[in-house]
Amino acid sequence: MPKIISDIKVNILKETKAQILENGYSKVTIRSIANKLDLAVGTIYNYFHSKDMIIATFMLEDWNVVLEKIQNEIYFVEDKFRVIYDGLLEFIISYDYIFCDSSAEQNYAIMSKKYHNIFRNQIVELIVKNNITYDFVATFLAQNLITWSLEKTPYSNLEPIFKKIIKGE
Repeated sequence: MPKIISDIKVNILKETKAQILENGYSKVTIRSIANKLDLAVGTIYNYFHSKDMIIATFMLEDWNVVLEKIQNEIYFVEDKFRVIYDGLLEFIISYDYIFCDSSAEQNYAIMSKKYHNIFRNQIVELIVKNNITYDFVATFLAQNLITWSLEKTPYSNLEPIFKKIIKGE
């Protein structure tokens, strides 16, 4: 009779995240995850086709939480860019351990353009909501918000830029 395990997918996601935090991206394998959870390697492959898919899944889940928080906090045009920037920064800081890992960076470079564009377009949608309607300006701002948050540029340096763009200067 097969062993019934509850919350396998959730446990795989949690264990992968914990192992990456503890050991770094390159030392985590499907086998190390399976061993820790007392599962067969094939069981993990029933849920995820690769380690990168597990990582992408928990990052996406966390991004969706941040995205919802941003959407709920945008009330006033003046606060919009700060709310977006703070959300981006929160997400990026929470994943510094992956973004700063050179072995992870090499693996994600192949997929990055596609996912970056999806990510950027989500930021564009937040920007154009009740405000800037020019696609180029919104895309320009979204791209730079991502770059500035990756560089952890202080928001106080960015605020004058947003004010000028909103005023159309």
